[in-house]
Amino acid sequence: MTFHGADTLSALTSADPAGRLDGLIRYVANEVESCAVAVVLVDVGRDHRMVASAGYQQSTMDYLLGQFACEDPGMQIVYEHPGQLLTWADIPAYRSTFSAERVLVPAGFHEGASVALTNNSGRTVAVLHISIVEQTFLPWLKSFVAEIAQVAVSTVCALELRSRMHLTPREVDILRCLTEGQTNAEIGAALHLSRSTVNTHMEHILHKLGAKKRLSAVVLAYKAGLLENAPLAI
Repeated sequence: MTFHGADTLSALTSADPAGRLDGLIRYVANEVESCAVAVVLVDVGRDHRMVASAGYQQSTMDYLLGQFACEDPGMQIVYEHPGQLLTWADIPAYRSTFSAERVLVPAGFHEGASVALTNNSGRTVAVLHISIVEQTFLPWLKSFVAEIAQVAVSTVCALELRSRMHLTPREVDILRCLTEGQTNAEIGAALHLSRSTVNTHMEHILHKLGAKKRLSAVVLAYKAGLLENAPLAI
């Protein structure tokens, strides 16, 4: 896939996964006329949290994050077919559902599609939604959105990983020191902390990231976009 525009390229190459995802969503909104698009993170309880969107009114977005996520019959089918882009036409009688009749059509949309994005373990971590004003989801558009979903997977996985970390600012500081190859004693001197305090922080970092070694912790933090512009010297 070829991306155009300096702003789009800058966003898509950002070390921050949220910035990359926002750039991807803006790219879709610019390429597809009269559409709305959003990516929402999905936690283990299937609560939805918007991380990037363009084109949806706030009331529509609120519905997508609330009642739609847990009650819409089409959304349940999307969950059952992760990785598969499903349009309204793919879901039996979808146009007669509350979501279509009472929310999306009044908002100006007459077709749409969603795809569940999964992490390496197969759990759905995000959903990509797109709504269009046209009556038909043409084949080229379906292929385009499916390709966008593939591009988005690694970024949403990084965001999902970050959301599970819950690292404190001090713990991130210590991770940055680790990227420079510093020992615990050197980290303590750089951050004005005792060695025992650094040791405690390191234990918390490894536990939160589910890592057994310092290098593994740094790699995971890089993947989550927590160490933007940090040099890697270990």
